Amino acid sequence: MVLQAHAGGDPCGVAIACGSDLMQIAVAPEHRRRSIASALLGELHRRSADPLRILNVDERAVASLAWLRHSGARPFMQQ
Repeated sequence: MVLQAHAGGDPCGVAIACGSDLMQIAVAPEHRRRSIASALLGELHRRSADPLRILNVDERAVASLAWLRHSGARPFMQQ
C-alpha cells in the first residue's frame, strides 16, 4: 500500500507498507513538523488488521524511532 500526502496540490509525504510492515515513511524537509507523517501513520494503522512493524530502522535515528514507537509501531529489524 502506498499513501501520499499533498500540500497545495504537490506531493509532500509518502508512506509505503506491505500488510502491517512499514517499509518507508518520508516527508519533504520543508513540510516536516506539521503532523504529516503522523497522519500517514495513523491512516496505515487504520487500514492494518495488525499492529504496524517497522522494517530496517537506523538505530542512530533516536528521535524518529521514539516517534514511531510513540505512534504505536514496533521495530522489527534495526541496522
